[in-house]
Amino acid sequence: MEYLSKLLPNAKVYGKLFYKISENGEIINAETDGLVIYDNNLFILEAKAGQYHPSAQRGSIEKIKEDVERLISDAYNQALRTKDYIFTTTNPVFKERNGRIILEIEDISKFQNVFLLNPTLENLGHLSSHLNSLRQFGLIEGREWPWSVFLNDLRTISELVETPSEFLMYLKRRIRANDFPAFSATDELDFLMVYFREGFFFEDGHLDGLDYYKPSGYTDAIDRYYHSQMGLVSSSEKPTLRIPSEYRTLIINIEKTEKFGFSQVTTALLDFKLANQKEILDYIEQLSKLAEHDKKCHDATFITDDLKSGLTIVVDPDNEYCSTKYDTYSNFKKYQTHSDTWIILILQITEKQIRGINFEIKNFPWKYSQELEQKVKRSRLSPEGAHPDIGKRIGRNEKCPCGSGKKFKKCCGDRVRENSV
Repeated sequence: MEYLSKLLPNAKVYGKLFYKISENGEIINAETDGLVIYDNNLFILEAKAGQYHPSAQRGSIEKIKEDVERLISDAYNQALRTKDYIFTTTNPVFKERNGRIILEIEDISKFQNVFLLNPTLENLGHLSSHLNSLRQFGLIEGREWPWSVFLNDLRTISELVETPSEFLMYLKRRIRANDFPAFSATDELDFLMVYFREGFFFEDGHLDGLDYYKPSGYTDAIDRYYHSQMGLVSSSEKPTLRIPSEYRTLIINIEKTEKFGFSQVTTALLDFKLANQKEILDYIEQLSKLAEHDKKCHDATFITDDLKSGLTIVVDPDNEYCSTKYDTYSNFKKYQTHSDTWIILILQITEKQIRGINFEIKNFPWKYSQELEQKVKRSRLSPEGAHPDIGKRIGRNEKCPCGSGKKFKKCCGDRVRENSV
């Protein structure tokens, strides 16, 4: 919990909590090792003290199964029990052993993400880094994955990750890596360095056709950094996530707002690949110039490759954001792309400096609308808006995604630098 507090400043951290549940017809006092609440993220911690048996280290299948069940699977099941209690109880209440109420959760709908954490005192190596292999033993059963992490690796991560949002993005992708059995790593820090260098994207298909992929040599940079801290080698640069410095500054400024939901905005920004991050920064600069020139709001819209979310960035020079205008626009774009989420990020920029930040998040399921359907048929991907589908690479001679029937270079590609709404 100390390391998580370092990764997630100002998080609400609770340890050794008890709650009452019915089990086998009896009311019992169940325990959870810890809960951490950070913005709209909930972390449920369960750890099992114990050693990894020498026979298991030598490859004994029975001992491996016994130790994994004790150190990982049991903790996972307890975390699931706590999660079920929170999301199936009208008024979840957690107490100290003496009965004093520590935490009451009044609104479970605020949790956008729930993470099940299983810190271990032993380095379980590939067993914790390759959880999908454990299901062969009938362990870690369920639709979701925990994050099983060696305590010392968690300490290292807490020292290297620069911002809370970068940690949240890492955790999302790290857990999702379990769905790609072709990817294998020796330990947790291999995952961390792949994330730092390459962004940890699996959905782009680069693992298709591979039976096995294992990164090698990625943690050398971590070794050199810590050796330099100990004075064993000359100075070495601290390993960090490869993102533009201006982009990290934007992330940090959004975090500083502490407005509820800020981590959903920052992780959405981090979910764009490096090339798209640079494009977003370019657009912000151009929109700022336009806004400085005519003192009006200007915007650009970005849609993720999977069309699951969209982002509209508005540069407002005078803090006179027209909410009705962009509310209508974003609702239409969300409907048009069948997106799960749409974010409006408003930046008040004067003299090339961000003076204020605000945002709105639209999280609601797509629902058919006859009125919007007619509008979609008329305007397709709205050539009046900023460059559509910016997350995708569009060839100059391909048809423009706005639906005009023209080549991209003769349509939106020709005015992509000038579009505003």
